[in-house]
Amino acid sequence: MEGSESMNSNDTKFQTIATKSLIDVESLDANEIPSADKVQKMIERFSCTFAERYPGPGPVSFIGPLDEALKHSLFESTSPCPLILYIHHDQSIAVNIFCRYVLCVDMITDYLAEQFLVWIWDRTRDVDYSMLLSMLFKYTTKEVTTTIASYPIDAYPLLVCLSIHQNQIDIVSTIKGTMSSEETFVNLVETRKKFDRRAELPHSNICRTNIISNENQSMLANVLKPHTKYSPITERITRDFKNSFMQIIRIDQVENETWLKEYLEQKKLIDVRLGHDNSEQYLFHGCSRSAAENIIQHGFDHKLIGMHGVLYGYGFYFSSDHRISHMYATQDRLTHNERTMLLCRVLIGRTCLGNSTMRMCPTGYDSTTNASNIYVVYSNQQIFPVYVITYTEKLNANENDFDAYRNKALSTRLCNLL
Repeated sequence: MEGSESMNSNDTKFQTIATKSLIDVESLDANEIPSADKVQKMIERFSCTFAERYPGPGPVSFIGPLDEALKHSLFESTSPCPLILYIHHDQSIAVNIFCRYVLCVDMITDYLAEQFLVWIWDRTRDVDYSMLLSMLFKYTTKEVTTTIASYPIDAYPLLVCLSIHQNQIDIVSTIKGTMSSEETFVNLVETRKKFDRRAELPHSNICRTNIISNENQSMLANVLKPHTKYSPITERITRDFKNSFMQIIRIDQVENETWLKEYLEQKKLIDVRLGHDNSEQYLFHGCSRSAAENIIQHGFDHKLIGMHGVLYGYGFYFSSDHRISHMYATQDRLTHNERTMLLCRVLIGRTCLGNSTMRMCPTGYDSTTNASNIYVVYSNQQIFPVYVITYTEKLNANENDFDAYRNKALSTRLCNLL
């Protein structure tokens, strides 16, 4: 709410932002993205000014950067919700009426708090509008950015409702400052209904394919294919298994462009927040063969969390040590001695020590850990299975090798984890 402040000479370069075309947004400067601390201060200052000027506090806003708001709304692992961008312009014709008679109505503010996550930005100054467009272009999509850039000042204030459509962030609806409280409320209810019945929850459509079966195998034919080419990752698998009590029968590669695209989009969000691209590790996950099939078809199942313990959090467990994961790779009932293990790309990002009370990561973190070789993530968006490893225990292996390792693991309670 700084519209009355005159622009200085340093602001003149932003005067053309309001009329940017669909092509122009690609030239937005990533350096204009404000720091998390600056975003927090701007939102807090706006909220205080709003409460002083109008008869109510207005919508409760998420206090933090836009990418964090996306993470805690659309990409929340347990209870996702639509994200609303409240974009304010202090010089728009409808601003005072909309703020006073719509955004201060209890029915609307209560519904927003219960059904949405709201992120607020005051775009009155051109320099702040430029920051907004840069953030939108970096953290959402070109289409979202250009749509918001196309609205004239007279349309403000705006409530822009974001959801997921065809695996991309998309605008579901836009509530303009010229709408009444009744129109606004009806629009919000319809927007929430659309979000709840959306066809594409993360990984719900990953693999709608037929399953082939024979007496020894039941996997998705067009998702798995035998891996025959050399790669550093499969070399690591072969080396690790060769030096232990396990013998590889085959390695199948998972191919699914939809799932991989979602994973890479999440990696992009995390990398941007962390300021580097070293956010992932290749980690093992031991399970039964039927569990592996379900994971390849539908992703990791939140309903099964806790089956083997929650010592480092209520999430999906992985290990950098294949011997730990082996303890949860149960023998297949048909082949009797064959076992299955997944090697996954896992976005551990910024990790912290976990405990049994954690149902999600603390703010600013992406995973929890035992500070050694076990990692826990809480969303399918952070996992992409790369290989399905079918193996068996070596017939001539020294039984003491595994027994000694298993006893050591049991003594440190590792058997309660993966």
